[in-house]
Amino acid sequence: MRCLLALLSLVFFCSGSVAQDPIKVDSLSYVYQTSSLRESKMLALKGLFWEYYFTQPDIAYPYAKEMVEFSLANDYILGQWTAFNLLGIFNYSQSEFDSATFWFSKAIVLSESKEYYDQRIYSLNYAGHSYRLQNKFLKADSCFSLFLEAARNNNDRYNLGRAYKALAINSYTQSNYTIAQEKFIVSVSLLSDTIQYESAEILQNIGIIYKGLKKYDLAKKYFVRSLDINNALGDEYGIHAIERSLGSLATDVGDYKTAELH
Repeated sequence: MRCLLALLSLVFFCSGSVAQDPIKVDSLSYVYQTSSLRESKMLALKGLFWEYYFTQPDIAYPYAKEMVEFSLANDYILGQWTAFNLLGIFNYSQSEFDSATFWFSKAIVLSESKEYYDQRIYSLNYAGHSYRLQNKFLKADSCFSLFLEAARNNNDRYNLGRAYKALAINSYTQSNYTIAQEKFIVSVSLLSDTIQYESAEILQNIGIIYKGLKKYDLAKKYFVRSLDINNALGDEYGIHAIERSLGSLATDVGDYKTAELH
C-alpha cells in the first residue's frame, strides 16, 4: 500500500512536468517491470506517458498503446478507459480529431454504468468537442446531450452547468447565437453558487453575443460580471481578456476615451 501511495505521488508530479526527469523515468520503469499489481503497472505507464507527453509526444504515444494492451490482457476496465482516453487526448492535442473520437467513443462504451459516472462525462465532453471541431455538429450535440442527461440523473449541478456550456459552444460555432445565448445563461445560473473560472468565461461569451447583436448595455453588464469574477480569482489572463472586450465595446459605441483606458 505504501508503495502504491508513493507511486500515486510520483505520477501526480509527472503529469505536471515539462521536461523529462531521468530519475522519475527510471523509477516508473522499474515499477512497471517489477510490480505484481495491475494498478501499479498502469499508474507507472500513465506516469511515463505524461513524462514525455509535452516535449516528446512520439515517445509518449507507445506508453498509451501499451496501457491498452496490458489492460485488455488483464481485463482491467478502468485501465482500458484510462488508456482509451489518453489516446483520445493525444490525438485531440495533435488536431487529429477523427482518431480522437474513435478512442473517446471506445471509452464511452466502457462507462455506461453509474459506477463510472465521472469517467463517462469526461469522455462525452471530449468526444463532443472532437466532433464539433470536425464540424460534425449533430454528433457533437448527441454527446453533449448525453453528458447533460448523465449529470441530471446524478443530480450534479456543476456538471449540468458544464454540459449546457458545451451545448452552447456547439450552437455558437454554428452561428446559432440565440440558442447559444439561452444555453449560456442556463449554464452560468447553474455555476453561480461558487466562483468559477468557467463562470467568468461563460459570462464573457454571453457578452460577446450581446455585442454582436448590438445590445451594448447588456453586453457591458455581462463583461463587468465576468471581470468581477476574474478579479476575485486573481486571473490576470482573464482580466486582460475582459479589458480587451470592454475596450472593443467602447469603440463600437463611439466612446473612444473609455476605449483607450482598456
